[in-house]
Amino acid sequence: MKTLCVRSQTLKIFCLTFHPVRSGTEGSVKIDAPRLKYMSFSDMIIVKNLNSLLKIDIDTDFNINLPKSFILKQVFSKRDIIHEFLTGIASVTHMIISQPTLEVLYHYSKLGPFPKFQNLSHLQAAFSSSSLLLLSVFLESCSNLKSLVLDFSVSTEPEQKMDLTKVPQCLISTLERVEINKLNMCEGPGMKLATYYEFSSPQETQSQ
Repeated sequence: MKTLCVRSQTLKIFCLTFHPVRSGTEGSVKIDAPRLKYMSFSDMIIVKNLNSLLKIDIDTDFNINLPKSFILKQVFSKRDIIHEFLTGIASVTHMIISQPTLEVLYHYSKLGPFPKFQNLSHLQAAFSSSSLLLLSVFLESCSNLKSLVLDFSVSTEPEQKMDLTKVPQCLISTLERVEINKLNMCEGPGMKLATYYEFSSPQETQSQ
């Protein structure tokens, strides 16, 4: 099955997990559900009519799994799909996003303007010490963010260079709370991350 069509005038919650055995198969989901409020999905692409969405849990690489040296080319070939998806979820107020998704969106941001998530007030993101820059780029599009939860992990890959003097506007103007999970203050990336958010956000910073 290449395409799954979901049409409902009453659907409010939709959760989809693609079976691991078929993870190599590209598929798409077309949703026509004007009352949809919450969606969670992995591996499949959501492409239609999500304007009523308030909360989303995203864990997908948009079926882009080639070596990193070819990732920008693959993102370019799917930029219309990614654009349609991002435009469709622009109304969300609560987002949970995985590291693979963040990485694809980071490369997508190099190809043109990134959609604004003006309603997004709560963001939970997973990322590693090698991808500090990915999150910073994404935060540039969140102008009204109030709560940020970071699921941090240390990577064996080289750490990305990050300009600590360049701070997304939401960290200065609207952010009220930052929670960083699995942070090791004895490690360089962990210390850098904690310092960055401590001085960027005038409100509350918490690490676990």
